[in-house]
Amino acid sequence: MEATLSGFRKIQHVSRSEDKAAGPKTRACSHCARLKMKCQWPPAGAGLSGSSCARCSRMKLPCHVPVLAPRKKRGKGTRVAQLEQKIDGLVSMLAAGQHLQASGSSPSTPESQESAQVNSQTILQEKAKAQAEERPAPIPMNAAIADGGTKAYELTPGFQLTSAQAKTYLYVFRRDYAPRFPFVMISPQTTPQELFSKEICLFWAIMSTVAPLPADIQLAVKDKIRATIADHVIGRKEKRLGHLQAILVYLAWSEFQVFFESNATSLLSLAHSLVIDLKLDKSAKAMTLPPRTLLRDAWDTFKYPTVRLRPELSLEEKRALLGYYHQSSIVAELYRRGQALPWTAHFTQCCESLVEASDLQSDLQIVALVNIQRIFDRALNSLAASSGSDVVYSDPLDMALNNVRQEVEALMSRQPKIVQDDKILHLFRCSLFLRLYEPVIAMHPGSLVVSSAYSPGPLPRTDCMWRAVQASKDLLNTYLEIPPAELSFMPSTSVSLYAFGNVVTSRLLTVDVSPDWDPAIARRSFDYVGYLTRISEQYETADRLAEENGWRRRVLDNGMVSFSKFSGKMQWILQWYISRVDPEQQGTQSATADGVNASAAADQSWADVSFENAWQDLMSFHDPSLFDSVGFDTF
Repeated sequence: MEATLSGFRKIQHVSRSEDKAAGPKTRACSHCARLKMKCQWPPAGAGLSGSSCARCSRMKLPCHVPVLAPRKKRGKGTRVAQLEQKIDGLVSMLAAGQHLQASGSSPSTPESQESAQVNSQTILQEKAKAQAEERPAPIPMNAAIADGGTKAYELTPGFQLTSAQAKTYLYVFRRDYAPRFPFVMISPQTTPQELFSKEICLFWAIMSTVAPLPADIQLAVKDKIRATIADHVIGRKEKRLGHLQAILVYLAWSEFQVFFESNATSLLSLAHSLVIDLKLDKSAKAMTLPPRTLLRDAWDTFKYPTVRLRPELSLEEKRALLGYYHQSSIVAELYRRGQALPWTAHFTQCCESLVEASDLQSDLQIVALVNIQRIFDRALNSLAASSGSDVVYSDPLDMALNNVRQEVEALMSRQPKIVQDDKILHLFRCSLFLRLYEPVIAMHPGSLVVSSAYSPGPLPRTDCMWRAVQASKDLLNTYLEIPPAELSFMPSTSVSLYAFGNVVTSRLLTVDVSPDWDPAIARRSFDYVGYLTRISEQYETADRLAEENGWRRRVLDNGMVSFSKFSGKMQWILQWYISRVDPEQQGTQSATADGVNASAAADQSWADVSFENAWQDLMSFHDPSLFDSVGFDTF
């Protein structure tokens, strides 16, 4: 036994000495590595070259051992750094808690943590209030600006700006426009020169939104801006965040009639492609490439890395992503064009990071707005199959609508007061409720037989339609609470939300009598004529103030000023509604509208015009030319 062990040790010693004589070979040669086989080197004195392995010598191939490159020291990953920051924060909190206990204070509790969140929101509110108080007096944009008269910027022959004008318009955009559409915020440190040199499309989108221009120049500028955006995104193949922001600004303050055309669809398609190309719709995580194959030469030629890391999205990128979701959702749900960007967990992470960063108070408004949209988008997608005139309003549908309403109300109750008081958020919430309840108008009522096993409540369809009437009242009251001076700065979505609500309200109050719905009772509790009269006057006042202060008066494609057109449309709908109500109600409601476009009733027999199909076509947003025969333009 001992002889056998001694013999094995002797053989092992000889083998090791031969390996040493062959020379150190720390790595396999390139051919053996490519074939993933063991590289065998000949022992010393075997008569073979020591610089070639056994396989390469047998195949008569050049044997080359790649030089081992020094490895780079890996830094800490993003996830590790975040965990370390959280640990440091916890340690600081523990130290602060021990200090408080030593001084006689109570330890941290869930109630105290909740109060800390309330305090952070209070700090944001006080900061915003202080900034509002420090704002200087409004600058009249039609006043002459003394800067030597040098035209520093030019988009079209009729649209030139001096440096002082560009500075004024950028300031007005930050002060009056951006807070009402907080998805695109411009830093106060950004000058017009920097914005023009870095993001020319965004620069001209902002300038055209604020600058007061004649009607013909406005129409030419709209076409030029669309061409400029298309040239940079499609022609020059530029993928920049500023181009996405420019599209959002252009669509936000264009007239909402643009969404009936293909212009908005094409611009939203460009915005969608930018979101995909910039990878804004994905979280910042490692994206692994396909595994390496035997084609190492081709792999090395293209120099593909094994892993690509995308940095964390900036706050501007997150706002732009949520802004595109906001715009695409409105166009998909209200205008039935395109499809909204699907909500993912990445969107939820963006909302949470905006709240945690506490960079701007308006970020709270963004998070509340898109979360309400998320709830309604999910509900509308699930209830899409339940719409139609041959559908019966059932108990499961009633339960689903009630669950959506309770979820939205719970979300609103968790928001800070400054968000709850936001008028744009209220408009959006009420209009989406109407969008949710609108298909119920065409449904058949369910069974009117009530079981005696429980006390009967209101009929489900009646209760749902009455909630729609209440949502209409809330929407109209909220819209009337907006001062006329602010209508010039409101995004076009506010007008589109009111227009949609006006359509649904008209249907609710003029629909045929059914076993579970009497529109006459709804009309007696709803002074619809009074609302139309006051809103018509509000549009007239807003147009007069815009003209007196030199603000931008947005024009339609036919050259008419939008506020004047909307005021006339309110009077037109008012006369149509008066002709449709019951004779006993017509006298009282006509008295309310005394003096409002009285000649219109004499020029046309309103009672002889049937608008049922027109309203339904408007709900589906068919070709507006269908209404030319009755004089109904696109509202």
